[in-house]
Amino acid sequence: MTADRGRFAHLIYTSFDDGSGTGGGWQVKDVSGGIDSAEREVLTAWVATRFDLVPALDRYPTPADIDNRQRRLMYAKVSGGAAYWHTVEAGTDGSGRPGNVFAHVVLDREIDAPEPPFRPIEVWRSPSWLMPYGPVNTRAATVESAELPEFGDVVTRDRVIDFLLDASVFRQNTLQVLLDAVVHSWDGGAPVVLLVENSASAALWIGAVEYLMSPGTSRHLSWSTHDRADAVSESIRRKIHLTVAPGSERDALTGRGDIVLLDETDDPTLGVLDAEPHMTQAGTAVVVTPWSMLAQAVLIDHSTALLALGMQDSIAIEAGDSGLSPMWPLAMAVASMPGMEDVRKEAARVISEQRPIALAPGSRLALVSDQVDEESAPKSTAEAVAGLRRAQSHSRPASVALSYVVRLAIIDKEWLANNRASEIGAVFSGPTPGALSATVQTVLHGYIEAAQDKFTKKVDQAVHILRIADLLVVTNCDVAVDVDVVDLLCNALETVVAKFSDPLSGSRIIQLAGGLDERTLHLVVRPTLTTSPVAQQLPFGHRFDEAVLRWVFPSYPKIPFLRKIAEAKDEPEFRDDVALFSELVYGTVIAQWHPERGKSNLREFADLALWGILNDARETGATERADEIRTLCRLDTLSFDDLDVLFSRFGTAIPPEAALFAIVSENDSGCLGTVLAQLAAAGHRMISDYKAFNAQDRAAVSWGALRGVGSWTELRRDELGQLVDEHFDVVMADFGGENAKTPTAPVEMASDVLRKLAVLFYVAQSRGRDVSAVPAVVKEKLRTAFDTQSGLLSALIENGVVDVAGIAARSFLDYADQQSNREQPRRSREDDIIADLVRRQLYSGPSDWESLRDAMWPTIREFSAVEVEIIFASYRRYVEEWLAQFDLRTRPDLSWPAFRTELQ
Repeated sequence: MTADRGRFAHLIYTSFDDGSGTGGGWQVKDVSGGIDSAEREVLTAWVATRFDLVPALDRYPTPADIDNRQRRLMYAKVSGGAAYWHTVEAGTDGSGRPGNVFAHVVLDREIDAPEPPFRPIEVWRSPSWLMPYGPVNTRAATVESAELPEFGDVVTRDRVIDFLLDASVFRQNTLQVLLDAVVHSWDGGAPVVLLVENSASAALWIGAVEYLMSPGTSRHLSWSTHDRADAVSESIRRKIHLTVAPGSERDALTGRGDIVLLDETDDPTLGVLDAEPHMTQAGTAVVVTPWSMLAQAVLIDHSTALLALGMQDSIAIEAGDSGLSPMWPLAMAVASMPGMEDVRKEAARVISEQRPIALAPGSRLALVSDQVDEESAPKSTAEAVAGLRRAQSHSRPASVALSYVVRLAIIDKEWLANNRASEIGAVFSGPTPGALSATVQTVLHGYIEAAQDKFTKKVDQAVHILRIADLLVVTNCDVAVDVDVVDLLCNALETVVAKFSDPLSGSRIIQLAGGLDERTLHLVVRPTLTTSPVAQQLPFGHRFDEAVLRWVFPSYPKIPFLRKIAEAKDEPEFRDDVALFSELVYGTVIAQWHPERGKSNLREFADLALWGILNDARETGATERADEIRTLCRLDTLSFDDLDVLFSRFGTAIPPEAALFAIVSENDSGCLGTVLAQLAAAGHRMISDYKAFNAQDRAAVSWGALRGVGSWTELRRDELGQLVDEHFDVVMADFGGENAKTPTAPVEMASDVLRKLAVLFYVAQSRGRDVSAVPAVVKEKLRTAFDTQSGLLSALIENGVVDVAGIAARSFLDYADQQSNREQPRRSREDDIIADLVRRQLYSGPSDWESLRDAMWPTIREFSAVEVEIIFASYRRYVEEWLAQFDLRTRPDLSWPAFRTELQ
């Protein structure tokens, strides 16, 4: 806080004329304590500008009448703290109109500050309240203070006790109903309206409620000393817990369903805790709470009440007096006082169920609370659950109540068998009573030691341990207590884990245990199953029954990429999940378990099963799983990154076909180079041990050779020849032949692979490779892909890589086809290349009918006799025209032969 903006601030609001000639009206008269615009708006919005307390002042009151006139005080929480609105009748305003009201408002910005330990009602009738009367005094009024108003002498602890114990008027029953109604309102229930016969008792009833709670808690109770019936709706909107109204408003308020209406003159019938509610004469029912019973016990006489309330405040201060329930400090006081046996059970219930979260473990109050807890602990799980539900229904801290539930439940086999941990609906969010840790250790050590007993029924034992594990994890015991709960649970489960590898026992266990919370499965069950010695002796994929694996994975876990799995040294947070989930993937893919409805296909996780098999084979030396490895490799799920990890870890145990899908379809990545190197190495091994590789292996090696081409123009002629001779036919067979593994359409290929295949296809054709088996649609797509690579073919020709004669032949045949079909002339890609080469003086292809005939022969031999006859029927004219358009005729004296059109 700044120097001019401390804890408290004042504001006065009234109707006055400041003499400036601008007229008067309702407005802020003065402020102190640095009130800002937002605070000003909140405070003035709650000012009551009508004063209707009776008796009203005479028209011409005496000074004594003015000093003793009626007043109203409201206290309520607002944004940024809480405020007091003190209003009095102020006579006429500056214009002479009667009915002016003067409001003095005090803002408390730090209601949770421990000092001073006061109650808001104690400022009732404080001499600090400004109460001017008449226009002159009103206009002159200013606020000088920025402190809490002085305490009045009307509402004090002694006076409240005297009021409640007044022998002439029995108020105890009304007090008990009032306390219980207020605490229900405090917990979110309907607000309370108390009818009184005079304004003097209004503040004392509010004082009675506040003095039976701690000072700090009382500053969170909202109230008003006076409101008419028509103002009650506004009090409800403002969440005022307790409103006092004159008895004259009884008829106007009776029958409202949104309030609890009480009357100080009523003689209610008192109820019984956890049984019958209190009942007013008007038929209003109020559920009994321990608070009213505690208050009744201490109000047996003045000295006992004074002692109890003093102890209550001392206890509250010792506990920090922040966030305390209304009745907890009084319950602690009652538990410490002799002669309170009649309500000791109720006090113990409050102490346990409403224990402050911030109560420091090991402190004096915590030790007292722990002792009371032990003395009054519930005797059954059902009783403990009932206590937990009470705490939850009042939005109170439930740590102690939940502790009882857990301590009793983990030794209650019948309750564990018939109830689920998720039904408890509560978790530990802070320190837990020390007895819980001791109970958990004792119980779990008992299960561990029972493993030595040959008469122990292991299946039943496993079910009990699983249910206990779920209870402890779901309630957050694994992080709340001061022992390693998860380690103890895993040790206990290890004593029976072998039963999970037996199909009959495993199915029985999961049937009886039912579904468990995901955290329980992740922290306890899956790690224990993964490290099971019995399971480890079995081959990967055969360690657990399908039902067990589906049970431990009710939903698919978040599985990291294979590289992170390979690099993990000691990261159990996913290691155990990966190990077991791999088994489930194996069963679905290899053993062909039926996929579960509504879940994604486990084929996408085939890399995990592959990893599991390879690890198992490496560790056990098993050699009979090659077929399973190849099956997983053919699911097309491995990325370059996965392949890099697998090749690096398992080397030649990975068949080349594992890379077939990625090498054809996946875009370039940082791991491409290492995968290509592995495929190249496989190609070398293939030369010496050809039978060890299948067609898919050979296809992968050939695709790898193609994809490994960097720059076509930098290839030597022998390298290009090797690419065509050794790999072209294999690639084309895999790509589009009848026996292709997958007749992949070019659009599914990586873009650079498609372009390289188009170039290889063109080069192979130019070298006379027979491509007649390649489907026309594939040829067209490759030609389209080749056409996008502007300038590449010219560079290849220029380097002597591509035979220009083949290009010339295709150009001529295209020209002849256009002429014979009388089509509109169009230039082909070959035409453009030839024209470019002629212009560059680099053309080295056929330039007469004889060389052109020889160049055409590798192509036309694939044609039918009719197609060949059409070409040669006008061959002379077509040749002359074709040569002329490129200016290629160099031997005009060469005679023209007579062609036979029969196939040769």
